[in-house]
Amino acid sequence: FPARPRGALEIDSAAELQAQLVEALSAGAPIEIALESVTAVDITGLQLLTAAERAVQARGLVWVRSGEVPECLRRTAAEAGWEQLPFAGDAQEGGDRDGNSK
Repeated sequence: FPARPRGALEIDSAAELQAQLVEALSAGAPIEIALESVTAVDITGLQLLTAAERAVQARGLVWVRSGEVPECLRRTAAEAGWEQLPFAGDAQEGGDRDGNSK
């Protein structure tokens, strides 16, 4: 289930990604998140990504991040004092980068 936000991931535009993520979580399908096309992130976008990652982990679902974590996400997280970037590491809790179950 691909989630590929593009452009700004901010309070005015986060609803579209939220709907995609809710649908993916409801389906229980593996989730591919691609963040490389995100050009701006505010605290709302950061909170949405963090909540989505936690929900994926809590359900034991598989997630795979494709592409790089954009600098704007790293910068917003640092400015907000976030200790860990959402979806920044290798796939966790439900599978590996290739979408294989653990």
